[in-house]
Amino acid sequence: MTLIRQTAQGAAEGFSTERADCWFGIPFAKPPVGELRFKRAREPEPWEGVRACTEMGPRPHDFLAGPMLETEIFTQAPSEDCLYLNVWAPKGTEPGAKKPVFVWIYGGANHTGEASNPLYDLSAFAEDDIVAVNFNYRLGPLGFYDFTKYGAEGFESNCALSDQIAALKWVRKNIEAFGGDPGNVTICGESAGGMSCYALLASPAARGLFRKAIPMSGIADNIDYPKVHELNNALYFEGLGIDPSKPEELEKLKTMTPEELRGGCLNVLLDTDVYPGIELTGMVSGDDLLPDKVWDALDKGNAADVKVLIGTCRDEATLFYPIKMVPYTPDMVRQMLEYSNHPERFGGFEKVYGDLTTDAALIQIGTDRLFWNDSVRCSDAQAKHNTVWRYRFDFVTPQAAQFGLFATHSADIGPALKNSCGAQLMMFDQGETPERLAKIREIVHGAFVNFVKNDDPAGTTGPGWKPYTREHRETMLIDVTADGEDACTLAEDPRGEVYDALWADLRFFEN
Repeated sequence: MTLIRQTAQGAAEGFSTERADCWFGIPFAKPPVGELRFKRAREPEPWEGVRACTEMGPRPHDFLAGPMLETEIFTQAPSEDCLYLNVWAPKGTEPGAKKPVFVWIYGGANHTGEASNPLYDLSAFAEDDIVAVNFNYRLGPLGFYDFTKYGAEGFESNCALSDQIAALKWVRKNIEAFGGDPGNVTICGESAGGMSCYALLASPAARGLFRKAIPMSGIADNIDYPKVHELNNALYFEGLGIDPSKPEELEKLKTMTPEELRGGCLNVLLDTDVYPGIELTGMVSGDDLLPDKVWDALDKGNAADVKVLIGTCRDEATLFYPIKMVPYTPDMVRQMLEYSNHPERFGGFEKVYGDLTTDAALIQIGTDRLFWNDSVRCSDAQAKHNTVWRYRFDFVTPQAAQFGLFATHSADIGPALKNSCGAQLMMFDQGETPERLAKIREIVHGAFVNFVKNDDPAGTTGPGWKPYTREHRETMLIDVTADGEDACTLAEDPRGEVYDALWADLRFFEN
């Protein structure tokens, strides 16, 4: 069988593995180089003849510095010419087969990541009769920082989001040639990828490009108010030695090398010391792509036609607390509330978290602030308009427990994609029994497959998984016993009293 498929830009020839038919390194936008640096994604150029699509494209330049860089394993050389995607299809799938489509969006704190990471191999979905896609998007100052407010021409906002929308438009236009159904697309991402899922749910420009979404551990509030960009940009420019009030100074960004642009990112990475509670620079709200904060957009019905499965991990912040990426002293929690115009809330925080040790309290506050709070707020908003399911990943491997990580941030990626984690700090598989690993993959990956195929994740967990309602906030707690048996339970409004008492109406750094 030929593996040549006709796309809108030209013919693409793929290859077969034991698990899937694959097409790698397909361009979905013009290279964002030269005059297109700091510009939103543009339509891809056509090509002549048959393009060999057998290798993944270059990864985007990363802009991570400090301790988080130690967790990364890069597989491709970096390039600003990075806007390429990859397709996995069930073996023997013909064009027009109309199989459901799963699109993966990687994470990396908005500053690192690549579609070619082996952890993000999507062969397991092809084996489950699903067409799967992942893609690159620009990072750091090239993709996320907003330089449009400083008077210099040639800068556009939310470039990374424009990349993601361009990739989904490519899917809508071309995926039928690879056997996929453009009317049955599920997007999914973890961490910054989960934040991207929230952004796509909130973006008017992304309406109609997908009908289901799975944000995993996404920080919806990392779609920042312009005020947060001003604060983070000041740190960035300080690190670069640039005065943004002078347009000629800002123009230097257009000709700096990626290595030079990286120079100011360490200041932003460490901004928890300067502005406790601010995350790494994310997308900006208030432009045409993202007019509103996510929960406001969802509340208004921007994604009313989308079914959503929202997931978090029980111990998210155990990964970030040791490297000081969340407030790591009680006084920093106080400052976070003061900066957000809620200094009176600190007494409530002392009361609610006061029975924990200081370390445990700060880890739980970090988890609640960045992940649990946002997920509940977005679930409440979206449940007004369409079906929502929620899960919390509680599964802990022996090595994760040994290092004090427990069910930490990103622990659910491997089970969801049915792959082994490869990053140096993500040693979740080591020391685990084959029975427990097989069961947790069966549960989580199976739930994702069911959602992609049937609009409903239920079927792989023991008790009945009910959709989330604003009244009961039903959440599936996913776990496995020591003997490898299903230990999932459906909980009603876990941590609801804490959320309602402390977090429900908090708005951070709004003005």
